[in-house]
Amino acid sequence: ETKILRHPRLMNDTITTAVLNLIQTKDSCAPGLFWKADIQTCLSCPVDFDVAFSKRDIEFEVASQQDGQVDMIMLKNHEQFEVAVIPKRLPNWLSFISDDNGYAGTDSPTSLGPGESLYLSMEVDPSELEEGTAYLTI
Repeated sequence: ETKILRHPRLMNDTITTAVLNLIQTKDSCAPGLFWKADIQTCLSCPVDFDVAFSKRDIEFEVASQQDGQVDMIMLKNHEQFEVAVIPKRLPNWLSFISDDNGYAGTDSPTSLGPGESLYLSMEVDPSELEEGTAYLTI
């Protein structure tokens, strides 16, 4: 018989056959969770992160015979915890370059600690652009 307490922290279900793993590590945090070291557990990530680019909008105007244009941008983590960032998608005409040692590239997440920044060069390759206007959200 299972005894259920009014506000149990752990509940013993004597009819279950699944084994519980009550030990969490930083590496065991699933996507959507972050590691909180002082309580040694994975917590849900906030819905809105305070991680932002230094510029809200960037505009390039390029002619097909021009060399690529480069613009600098900074990504800053204003949160009190570490975040990992990676572009959702990049078109073939845009590339990110960084001299920062911690930059993992566009195929792997880059970790930013609390208050850390990442400086990026955004380069547009006009030979890869179609004629007209292109809008992009990264």
